[in-house]
Amino acid sequence: MKRCDKTRFYEIMAEIYTETMNDCAKRMSGKSLYSSPYIFHRFLEEDPRLTDESFPYIQIELSNGNMKDQIRELYRKSMVKEKRAGYPNDLIKLLNTFTIDQLFEQERITFYQWSFERQKNTNFLNNQFVHYRCFELLYNDYSDRRNSLFSDKVDQLNQCYSDQGIDLRLTDSQFLKYGLLSLGRDMELLAIDNPRIYDKRVDTTFFIRNVNRELAELLENWISKNYVSAVSFRMDNEWMIENRFDKQVLLEEVERGKVFSFEGLGKVSITKLYSVWMDTLWVTIDESNITFEEIPMDFDTTEEHIVTQVVHLEYGQEGGEFYINHIDHEYIFYTVEEFAIRQSNPKQKGEGAKRLKSFKVDDSRIPFYIEEQFTLYRILDQYFTNKELLKEYFEQVIDA
Repeated sequence: MKRCDKTRFYEIMAEIYTETMNDCAKRMSGKSLYSSPYIFHRFLEEDPRLTDESFPYIQIELSNGNMKDQIRELYRKSMVKEKRAGYPNDLIKLLNTFTIDQLFEQERITFYQWSFERQKNTNFLNNQFVHYRCFELLYNDYSDRRNSLFSDKVDQLNQCYSDQGIDLRLTDSQFLKYGLLSLGRDMELLAIDNPRIYDKRVDTTFFIRNVNRELAELLENWISKNYVSAVSFRMDNEWMIENRFDKQVLLEEVERGKVFSFEGLGKVSITKLYSVWMDTLWVTIDESNITFEEIPMDFDTTEEHIVTQVVHLEYGQEGGEFYINHIDHEYIFYTVEEFAIRQSNPKQKGEGAKRLKSFKVDDSRIPFYIEEQFTLYRILDQYFTNKELLKEYFEQVIDA
């Protein structure tokens, strides 16, 4: 048996990642055989890629001391994220006091022993649990990086079309410039949980990134009323399913029943909107543009950049009424130096990396008020986290 090296180790992760995405589709259509995470079932079933290749590789790396710090850091992040019940409150102390073996042994006894005892291969599961947990942490980190909201990769999406003789860079100007997929006449927007687009040209369903069901439904409504004639989306570069796929997983009630944050807020006078720079909200207004930029206190970062998010629109006036001609959402990437300057200079741009758009609406004539509701509230409510600060701003421009 060939010894597993680092390259092969990440090849295995890539294989399991693809299988996991396929299993997600099966779960949505009720055809999956699994109830727990796919990777856990690979462990339960003693997948040879784990038992014969990955686990021996991890054992060697741990014994050489090459992986211990990485595993500890990933473990710390996972505990903060998951907030597992049953662990001591002082997690840092636990990490500093226990060895990796001790950490995972406590976890196995607390959370897994009862289920392992129901399996036929109990001894294997108990003996290899440390190696499995190391692999799981490394795999989840790999998966998170591939799923990052800040990833601009479009190679697999582009390849899917290329295989059918369609060059998106020649046929879709938004794809060429921004990596967005334009909604065309041969395509169907499926405004459901995990919004997606079905493209008849390639008989494939593509999943939309960073646009939830509420926003997809809103855009669908605008299209049906001819408020919008051109819209494009950032698509998932990994998750695509052959044929038209409209199965969905019902989200928890708290998610689908989310209260609209700006309910009851009065009517805004467009002419009263003004520029302001608060601690976590920057609003810039001129005669044809409105830009909202949010910087949460716990702002996102990449390895090199500080990330903020922006909702930008262009507007005009006709017959005494104001209309939105363009609107988009995007992430801005600042270097540390640029961000420091931006704190006191609103003209400082974030040029640490290319801006990353989530969606883009062009050639539109969207009323600022639709069914007595201020359009901007709907967009900002989907993305911005500090709703109270936005309310505070808009309350200053209510049309009395």
